[in-house]
Amino acid sequence: MRLNPDDLWRDRTQLTAVGLMAGTSLDGLDVALVRFYRDAGRMPHVRAFETFDFPPALRSAIETCVSIGKGDIELLASLHWAFGRFSAQCVRELAKRQKIDLKDVAFIASHGLTVRHFPEAAPIGLCPAGGTFQIGEPAVIATETGCLTISDFRTADIAVGGQGAPLLPFFDYAFFRDAREAQCLLNIGGITNMTFIPADAAPKDVLATDCGPGNMLLNALARRLFQKPFDANGELAARGTVANGLLDWLMEDPFIRKPAPKTAGREQFGEAYVDRLLQQAESMRLNPVDILTTATYFSAQAVADELNLLSPTPTMTLWISGGGRKNQTLLRFLKERLPEADIHDFDETGLSADAKEAVGFAYLGLCLLQGERLWLPGATGARKPALLGKISFP
Repeated sequence: MRLNPDDLWRDRTQLTAVGLMAGTSLDGLDVALVRFYRDAGRMPHVRAFETFDFPPALRSAIETCVSIGKGDIELLASLHWAFGRFSAQCVRELAKRQKIDLKDVAFIASHGLTVRHFPEAAPIGLCPAGGTFQIGEPAVIATETGCLTISDFRTADIAVGGQGAPLLPFFDYAFFRDAREAQCLLNIGGITNMTFIPADAAPKDVLATDCGPGNMLLNALARRLFQKPFDANGELAARGTVANGLLDWLMEDPFIRKPAPKTAGREQFGEAYVDRLLQQAESMRLNPVDILTTATYFSAQAVADELNLLSPTPTMTLWISGGGRKNQTLLRFLKERLPEADIHDFDETGLSADAKEAVGFAYLGLCLLQGERLWLPGATGARKPALLGKISFP
């Protein structure tokens, strides 16, 4: 199939798409109904956005599959199909609420849910085995919505030597580069990741990386230590004191010391990591509040240290998205570590911070249909440009 943007935009100056994103925090499925414009520099418009909670049985199956070493192949295979059907249900539900006819939707872009990300896995025999795996069967989504569906965005980047992540820098560079001032787009999700765009940057100048654990770690500690799903507004962490000994131990983690670009997930900062952290804290006789405060400071320091390595100047505009931006203690620590950065909530751009990742993957779907080969070597480390995504027809 030869991709031709004229076929996509024929007789229209705007189109409607749906972006789907499920992150490592397992907060639910983000569904964004997005309007794109033929004028490539015009910011997309979010017509509607909603996060759909996972039904209890589906969430339980997901938690089993993402726990390293606990999932089995039968559960994984069935969950792949179930998650595809859940995704289709959510699209239909949002369209119904917004009185949108899915016949008017140009395409759906589904990131799926990452159950494994292993770009640097050891080879199997003579065959390289590094890769990634997202669930949510796209043929089901296409069939049950009647919409062309794009999925599996990360694999083509890995095939050309990249990490397959982060991919949002392609969206960041398209809409937020500035001729006069450096821009940093920080997402505090399950993992913290950033895009650094120097002033007047060419694609080769863009730098992006995962920094370390965000909500994945802090939510796990809130559950284990306080029986709460998360630390609302960072109120628990605000009560404690940073334990320097534990902070030093956290900063010695091999991932933190590894140079960018790099990617992380549950393989690095999942439940096994939390086990080790709590064992270390227990050996230091730390109380629960100070453990959470130290972990919160650690998340901020990992971001600040990475940004200081990437940026030649401490002055920049920093836009924060992701659920972690609501953690006021984490934000306070970031401001302490980055005193010369002009820090803003991503909502101030006019685009919803909550919807950003779903919108970003809808944009990647648009790029594929326009035949655009994407390449930011300082983001994913790929050797050459690639068409990101695979197409499923209804």
